[in-house]
Amino acid sequence: MGEDLGKAAEAFEHLKKGVVYGIVLVLVGILAVLVGISIAASSQSVTPFVAALAVALALTVVPAYFMFRGFLGLGEFYGEKLYRYAAWLTLGGAVAAAVAAPALGWWVVSLAEAGSRPPDLSPLRLFAWPVGVLVGGFYMRVFLKLAEDSGVDLFKVVGVVALLSGLLSPVDPGLLGLVMLILLYMAASRGEEAVYEWAYSRQKQQSGEGGSTV
Repeated sequence: MGEDLGKAAEAFEHLKKGVVYGIVLVLVGILAVLVGISIAASSQSVTPFVAALAVALALTVVPAYFMFRGFLGLGEFYGEKLYRYAAWLTLGGAVAAAVAAPALGWWVVSLAEAGSRPPDLSPLRLFAWPVGVLVGGFYMRVFLKLAEDSGVDLFKVVGVVALLSGLLSPVDPGLLGLVMLILLYMAASRGEEAVYEWAYSRQKQQSGEGGSTV
């Protein structure tokens, strides 16, 4: 385990920032989509709705960046490669969504404006479910390991919710994802507190040892 406790606390702080920005993005995204639907209904065009959805997905890069830094910091502190994999998966997935969402949206809008029939995107949903299960299972493993390393059992709950979010993705409108973010914020806060408590107890122990040798 690394000895730089400041970096460990900073890593948990980055996770918390990622959660806060993620929740804000969810709320803004919902509002943007609702506004887009309203404009689309009045203008008889799907362009506002698709544009709002694409922008909301593209902005996921912001919370993902803080999550990325948090997982990298944890990987450095605990010397665990699993956290580094989680960092790159989190950032890579957000970047992929940021690129694919506008491209797919532009394609759908182009077809709609040309008078063509909208494409059937149901195969994407069938493909997305097993991917979601695999990703959820991976993050469950990550958070179970983090619970073991940090001593914060709440990370176990975060991992279970991450798996459930993947398993129920076809029917879950995103509620489990929001619950996971809230639990992750709480767990990261406890992890940060545990780092400072460990540092304090260690300093106290060293002070006691120094006094006994005098």
